[in-house]
Amino acid sequence: MEEIPVFEDEEIRFSFRGKEYSVMVDFYAQDEWRIQSIAVWNDEKLQWDEGLFHIGVQKRLTKPMNYEIQQRGDNLFEQAYHGRIEATDWKDCYD
Repeated sequence: MEEIPVFEDEEIRFSFRGKEYSVMVDFYAQDEWRIQSIAVWNDEKLQWDEGLFHIGVQKRLTKPMNYEIQQRGDNLFEQAYHGRIEATDWKDCYD
């Protein structure tokens, strides 16, 4: 049986309502992922700000964010299944 590749610590960036967002995601299968963190770009501090987002903001972000995550997951697994990239666990690659 073929083992399903896992892609950890994938950063996905997207824009929504004039703001830039960064999402760190672990992909466990093509349609199965876990969000590690969400950050928004702070133009004043010129840095990513992580933290809790207001529930209204979370709800508005869900659809565009999930779309971008799904697109990235589809691309990763399509490439992996066709042998163009190989999933690695960066924590095991110290040499």
